[in-house]
Amino acid sequence: MSNQVTKIFVVILLLSFAIGVFGGNLVHAQSPQVPQLIRLHILANSESLVDQRVKLTVRDELLAVLNSLLIRVGSMAEAEELIRANLSLLTQTVNEALKNAGVDYDAHLQFGLFNFPAKYYGVRTLPAGRYTALNVTLGAGEGRNWWCIVFPAMCFTAGVCEEVKEPEERPALELRCKLVEWIASFLAWCRS
Repeated sequence: MSNQVTKIFVVILLLSFAIGVFGGNLVHAQSPQVPQLIRLHILANSESLVDQRVKLTVRDELLAVLNSLLIRVGSMAEAEELIRANLSLLTQTVNEALKNAGVDYDAHLQFGLFNFPAKYYGVRTLPAGRYTALNVTLGAGEGRNWWCIVFPAMCFTAGVCEEVKEPEERPALELRCKLVEWIASFLAWCRS
């Protein structure tokens, strides 16, 4: 009986140690970190064909200004500073594009941290989370959106950065934990 109590005590001690070591790392690994990129997110006024075309016109005008502003930027902080300093220029650019398109609504621009769902960008995945972004809402903002990454410069037009659907089938994954396997074998040894 004493041998079995000793074995159980060792198991509890090892589990406590493992939870302390691995549990602390899990908490640290889950701390939210903002990715070092800046997204551009343009939300159309409505689903109408006219408003969708206006959204793309605004995109082209806005990207022309943003690309010229950010062409020599080397850091995230510098890119953020330039966008904040030129927010009125960007707003003016968007509103002029709307006026030239002949629509009777304005735009609302915001720059900061925003929540986004997971997105697929070519072969890369941007996980859901908080991202620094320039959000442009056209009119009522009730239409489909267009988005890309302006820093580092990864914005393309003509359908290059459209959302890619996730594959229907994914290969089955078998998740295993060496610690759990070891504990299971240790408990089996204790029972014998």
